[in-house]
Amino acid sequence: MTNDNDDNIVDITGQLPEPDLHQRWRDRLPAYYAKHFDVLQAQQDTIKEMRRTLTSIHSELQQDMQSDRRVHRPEEQALEQIQGALVLLECAEDRLMHALPLEMMMSRSELKEHELERGKRR
Repeated sequence: MTNDNDDNIVDITGQLPEPDLHQRWRDRLPAYYAKHFDVLQAQQDTIKEMRRTLTSIHSELQQDMQSDRRVHRPEEQALEQIQGALVLLECAEDRLMHALPLEMMMSRSELKEHELERGKRR
C-alpha cells in the first residue's frame, strides 16, 4: 500500500534559482543603512558616468587641437579645466568607494566565496 504523501512529492532539484547573495547580506543591515548605501551607490554611478563623458570630451578636444596648429587657443584652457574636473571626479569616486561596503563591489562568485568564509569563521 502506498502513502498518499508519496504521490504529492515533486522533485525540484536544480529548478530553483540560486539565492541572491547581494540581498542576503543586506538583509542583516538596518533599513536606514541599506537605504544610505543605495544613495551612495547611485552617486557613485552618476560620478562614473560624468567621468566617462568628460573623458570622451577631453579626448575629442585633444584630437581636434592636434590637427589645428595655432599658437594659442581657448581650447587649451578648456582642456586644463576638463582635466581638473576629471581629477576631482576621481577623488570623489575614490572616497565613495571607501564609503561603500566591500560586498557591494563584489561579483556574485566573490560574494558567494566571501559568505562561505564568513560562515566558517562563526
